[in-house]
Amino acid sequence: MSAIRSASCLAAVTGALLASVAFPVAAQPTDTGRTAGPERLNVRIGQQVSPVLAMTIAEVGASEMMDLPPGAKISDEIQRRCGSLDPTVGRLLLERNEQRGLKGLSLTAAQKAPLTVEFPACARSPGPKRILVQDRDTLEKLFVRVGEATAVAAPPPVNRTVPTTSNTQTDAGYEKLVRDNLKLGTETDAWRNMVSQYYSNLNFDQVFALNSNLTDINRLAANQELTIPGKEPFWSEIRLKDGISSAEATAKVQAAQMRDEATLLSKPVNRAVSNVPNNVEQGEAALLVTASTIDTSAPACGKASELRADWPLSAIDLVAQIGRNRVLNPNRQPGDAVTRGRIMVLDTGLDIAENHAQTFPKEYFARIRALPDMRTSAPPKVRIVEGLNLATNVNAATTPAMLGARPDRWHGLAVASAALGSRVMDDLRHVVPLPVSIIPVSLVGKEIGDPLTLSAPQLPGAVQAAAEGEKFPIINISFATPMRAKYFSDALAHAKNHSILLVVAAGNDGGDDSTGQWPSMLGGDPARADGAIVVTVGAHDADGQIAKFSRRGWRAVDLLAPGCDIPVHTMKMPDTGDRLTLAPANLSGTSFAAPLVSFMSALLYSEGLPPKDIKARLISSSDPSHGLRSLTYSGGRLNAMKALSVWEDVVEIAVDANTAAGDRAAKGKPSSTVVLRGEVTDTQAAVKFCGKERLLDHFEKLSIVKDEKTGQRFWQFWTRSDRNEDPHLMKREDLCPVDIDDKVEFSLRQRDSAVAVTVTPANLIDFVPKRR
Repeated sequence: MSAIRSASCLAAVTGALLASVAFPVAAQPTDTGRTAGPERLNVRIGQQVSPVLAMTIAEVGASEMMDLPPGAKISDEIQRRCGSLDPTVGRLLLERNEQRGLKGLSLTAAQKAPLTVEFPACARSPGPKRILVQDRDTLEKLFVRVGEATAVAAPPPVNRTVPTTSNTQTDAGYEKLVRDNLKLGTETDAWRNMVSQYYSNLNFDQVFALNSNLTDINRLAANQELTIPGKEPFWSEIRLKDGISSAEATAKVQAAQMRDEATLLSKPVNRAVSNVPNNVEQGEAALLVTASTIDTSAPACGKASELRADWPLSAIDLVAQIGRNRVLNPNRQPGDAVTRGRIMVLDTGLDIAENHAQTFPKEYFARIRALPDMRTSAPPKVRIVEGLNLATNVNAATTPAMLGARPDRWHGLAVASAALGSRVMDDLRHVVPLPVSIIPVSLVGKEIGDPLTLSAPQLPGAVQAAAEGEKFPIINISFATPMRAKYFSDALAHAKNHSILLVVAAGNDGGDDSTGQWPSMLGGDPARADGAIVVTVGAHDADGQIAKFSRRGWRAVDLLAPGCDIPVHTMKMPDTGDRLTLAPANLSGTSFAAPLVSFMSALLYSEGLPPKDIKARLISSSDPSHGLRSLTYSGGRLNAMKALSVWEDVVEIAVDANTAAGDRAAKGKPSSTVVLRGEVTDTQAAVKFCGKERLLDHFEKLSIVKDEKTGQRFWQFWTRSDRNEDPHLMKREDLCPVDIDDKVEFSLRQRDSAVAVTVTPANLIDFVPKRR
């Protein structure tokens, strides 16, 4: 039994609450989202630790002196404290103790005499997790399906069975790995690759060590339980060095992980069939906002479609409002053609191996100007096409054949189906001409990464393509990169100059979007986007609460939208034969919250709203919530019906149970509220609250929210922009408590019944004025 004591006097540091680390969400993140003591940092590693991250944790954490009794092994202590035989920790331990005069120290031999060594700080690697094998699973498919925090390095030979020796776990193998490479810097590709291969082999052998009934990886039975290494993260409390604050430690850990992700090497295990090229430059590749890190264990998230009949939106009500708007729109004359809101779905493309007209009617797919032949500079053979691949310069929204049938290939298909309103709109699309169409554009190149990477530098070209010919005013982006690069500035400039709305998924790592995650951190205040119009979308569950996995932060996340259990389409391999077929799926993630907002944006565009007005409308019409004030720029959630009620004033009020007028609030909201539409008759009325008198016409939104913990009610409101040409520059005002002396009273005359309803602080929930 070893005894451990601190090697450093720890200073008291104020400010214990730590923000979550921001990484591309396709990878399992390092989380620092728990409250630690003022001298500590709580971290949870979602994958086996990369060399750079291990070095950084050792840099900010206090070393500890460890007393080893005779017969003890240092390697056993590394395994116990770090959760695995981390080779980087072994290197650091040898280096530090050699400086202390313990040259020649063995990591794996039993000590003959008592020994005191300096042990660097480390975080525990994920432990094993039990999962259920599905039909037709191989070990390779199984690792991909569970998120592949760890995996085998390459498809093993078909005759590979239980290894007779576990050479990657032998003392000699570990000692040799550490000692032979002391001369290499930990940030070199060579050392990273060695650690990657070490973990890869280790994980393969551990599958057998953890599953005594497993004899052949090619004979997995459906419903068989397997224990998989490296999938269950643990919290580790890191005591910080003297003089290192929690904020500084968090920043260093963030920077280390972003360096890893930027070079696409932080994930220590790759599949040989789809290795990320080592020559990828920083910021060049974008990672899909996939579901690999999503926790949908909460019923309100994982079973949202069962809990809410109108999830993720009410198709019937939406179509009815579209018809109502055709009568109310003052800018539309009878017989006028309805403008379609056109969405560019910038993703993995739209690979559908069968006739999809039954599910996706042809009229909902736009066409786009074809790309020229880059080899000859000759004009294209055809003028317009049904999709593009900008990474391979192909006039079709397909991905390279080498990608195979891996699940992330269909990410673009699922996003596209959400951008058309999700599966709940499938039947109505055949009978009601919705004013929406999409164009799929793929960014998947010939170098297929793991996780799947997109060619981020093609973003400016995509925006430029959207601006040409019949413009695509909305671009949906459900991918992320770890850092801003010049192509982001170029893309934003194009979007600004051509008035294009970028709708971006916030990300799925539960982090704070004020940290570097591009382009999602460009949402919120328009000043952050250099004049472009960016709407960043987080996810909420069936109860209207922010999903555990969703990135958040009022500085960058504009609003929440349904992001749990979204009914979309994907592709699947049938039980017999080899033909892929279109199949329903219910998926979770901000990847699918964003295209629902793109869908709503397209409907608003069809009403004549340009992108600046669309962003303003999405914010002003969101359902207000005191609990979301610090989590979103709007302080609320997408309300499709309020947003689309462009030509009427909308008031939501608290009522008694006998009130029948108007629309009862959707499920998941209090039944004692009602939404009314009509015309406010006294917009020039003077109202007074928060110690100031204003005209009612001065507001873009006026709401009252309640702190559920204290019961106190607050005014939450937005005032109009000083410039009519820039409605998105409306001002988010500070909350202030509702006071008995407040003087707010106005009337809404309902259009259908002509009945006037009086609104006061006693019954007001939300007021959203019509478009002026």
